[in-house]
Amino acid sequence: MNESTEFFTRHGLPAPVLEHRFHPTRLWRFDYAWPAQRVALEVEGGRFTGGRHTSAEGFHKDLEKYNAAACLGWRVLRITPRAVGTLVPVSLVREALAVKESETAALLDTVEDLARQHCHTGTALRDYNGQVAGTLVTDSGALTTDAIALRRLAEAARFRIVAEHGRMVVGYWPENEPHKKEVKP
Repeated sequence: MNESTEFFTRHGLPAPVLEHRFHPTRLWRFDYAWPAQRVALEVEGGRFTGGRHTSAEGFHKDLEKYNAAACLGWRVLRITPRAVGTLVPVSLVREALAVKESETAALLDTVEDLARQHCHTGTALRDYNGQVAGTLVTDSGALTTDAIALRRLAEAARFRIVAEHGRMVVGYWPENEPHKKEVKP
């Protein structure tokens, strides 16, 4: 870990990725990035030292980069070199990560509500593929979108997958876990 990443971790934030290439085809990079949350921090140093950012062409290229980042779901924070090493970037990044976390939680709530309404839940008749007879088990059926939703919820520990068959995902909602309730076959 270098001094830059250590600065953020010392203030209770996850370590950023330095010089993160965020675009699938362009060579653009962020000075600091938290890719999982799609939060980036750019130090706009060239504006004050006569670098490429001060020219009209450099300014337009920066606009193109930041707009492309926004279209890819990135929240880009911009600071001056004077703010580096102060609490300004720490508080900006902390707030942006909190907002992203809140947005992700709200999105997962919606995905879970839809999956609970759309996916089939029924009593497992026998022990099979991780299912316990007598428990309520949920499956996606053969719909790819439902399977994707259950997989994403499993990544967020909101659903436990016990079996996958092609496009079908089978598992348990937390309240239906066999070890959390008395099972009556």
